Amino acid sequence: MSLQYNTYVPPLAVIAVEMIVLTVFVWRRHFGRRGVIPFMALMIGGAVWTLGYTIELAAVELDAKIFFTKIEYIGIVTSVVAFFLFVVEYTGRDHWLHPKYIIPLLIIPLITIVLVWTNEAHGLMYQQIRLDTSGPFPNFDGDWGTWFWVHTAYSYTLMLLAVIFLLQSISRSPQFYYGQTATLLIGVFAPWVGNIIHVSRLSPFPNLDITPFAFAITGLAFAWSMFGYRLLDVIPAARDAVFEGMDDAIIVLDMQDRIIDLNSTGRALLATSPKTAIGAPLVEILPDQRLLLEQFLKVGQLRNEITFGIDNAASTFEIRISSLFNRRGKTTGRLVVLRDITQRKQVERKLAEARDQALDALRLKSRILAVVSHDLRTPLGAILGYAEMLKEGMLGPLSDAQHEPVERIVANTNQLTELVSDLLDQAQLEAGKITIHVSQFTPSKLLNTVEATMGPKAKQKGLALKTEMEPDMPTMVRGDISRLNQVLTNLVGNALKFTEEGEIKVRIFGVDDTHWGIEVSDTGSGISPRDQEHIFDPFWQVDFSETREHRGVGLGLSIVQQLVQRLKGKITVESHLEEGTRFVITLPLDPIKETIDEQTTRTGY
Repeated sequence: MSLQYNTYVPPLAVIAVEMIVLTVFVWRRHFGRRGVIPFMALMIGGAVWTLGYTIELAAVELDAKIFFTKIEYIGIVTSVVAFFLFVVEYTGRDHWLHPKYIIPLLIIPLITIVLVWTNEAHGLMYQQIRLDTSGPFPNFDGDWGTWFWVHTAYSYTLMLLAVIFLLQSISRSPQFYYGQTATLLIGVFAPWVGNIIHVSRLSPFPNLDITPFAFAITGLAFAWSMFGYRLLDVIPAARDAVFEGMDDAIIVLDMQDRIIDLNSTGRALLATSPKTAIGAPLVEILPDQRLLLEQFLKVGQLRNEITFGIDNAASTFEIRISSLFNRRGKTTGRLVVLRDITQRKQVERKLAEARDQALDALRLKSRILAVVSHDLRTPLGAILGYAEMLKEGMLGPLSDAQHEPVERIVANTNQLTELVSDLLDQAQLEAGKITIHVSQFTPSKLLNTVEATMGPKAKQKGLALKTEMEPDMPTMVRGDISRLNQVLTNLVGNALKFTEEGEIKVRIFGVDDTHWGIEVSDTGSGISPRDQEHIFDPFWQVDFSETREHRGVGLGLSIVQQLVQRLKGKITVESHLEEGTRFVITLPLDPIKETIDEQTTRTGY
């Protein structure tokens, strides 16, 4: 194939490159957004059309010109259909994008491609094809066949529909989109007018198709629309889908507080129509709220709550006002967003009422627990005292038949006394009446006490109770030794309940320069991960059944955690079913100093 240079080739090549560059830019920056695929197809179709025509003009032989004319038609039909589909998506007519509409839309373009490539057999596209050598360079010439006019009429119809859709879009879109739509119209009119001039043979350049040259204007117009008006970033169809579909009422005001746009929720709230609202001051649409709106609209930025209506018919809205700026940073208006929070406010009021009722019930429960537990201690003490006197024979010898009942009375009274003590401790903890007495003591006293009080119980059950003091532990620490004894007694007692064989170990160790720790571990049944989430909850037990083996009200571990927290420490648990449980308590060496440090950090002194 021989090529001949002429003055039309360079500008056509530049136009093709322009559209290819625009396609690559859109693919890299906007791919996946609304309208991008048909837009890229439009640019690619225009580039194929222009490149094909560039080579056709440069080719010398007629066969080469015919071949590249056929290539051009691939770009021609693609660009026309792609532009129509882009406008359809741009203007929000998504139902047209269903295959049942797109497939019929492609029938004539596909037939056109087939007829172009088989034109030699029927001449439906071109008749009497010849090489015109009368000009400065050889040119393709031929008489248009019947199908050429069918294709042209179909293409012009699609272009006309696209223009109508764009004009309709301008009529109903906010002013921001006028620039976008105007540049799109310029982009489509340029090659359309060029093609009409070529088809009607009114071109000042005989046998020269000026349509591909007009794509230069199309590329510039579309580039200006993308960079100047954010085409493909925000388009009317996307605006309609988001703006109109929002549950919040959105009202756009100009600098004179006149309505220039509002969504469907805003129209429903204001009980107005676009025809009535657009251009009217907001205070005239809501005359009953004039004073309130005038107060709010004086500020540039606002977030507050307002109430419309009277008594039971009143609705509460969260109002947000923000300024709108143009590309030069100048204020052009304000955006008013009204969110109906009436239901949320009602729920908040109900929750507040429920919270107050719960707090009252909790305070009442704590008072009842404190009073009842305190009043139970005196008669329980008397019962236990007399029962032990009977057991020891101080009131006379007991018969063999009387020993077992008396021992049961003592055991059950002891158990009930422990429960009452736990209830009283829980009530005092909830009321904040537990007093912590910090003093200096040796940690070994804790181990001695737990051995003395819990060792016999462990031995009675056939378990080993081991205690260990790590060498890194300081000789003296500060804390409430009586509360720590209570904590250890509860933890070891809990371990005794759920351990049938093996051992229970209590270890005291140093953590760091300011903290020490206590570890209580056992080889018992363990606690499941689900139950570990609740073991420190008051009145919670792993087994709630009436026939459970271990009695209690589920306060032991809750009291332990609360006491540890009052001592400025923390407690953690690690447990595995059928392997055992390990509680670790971390405490400050000096809780008073830690409290002072916390206050210093909080106040900043």
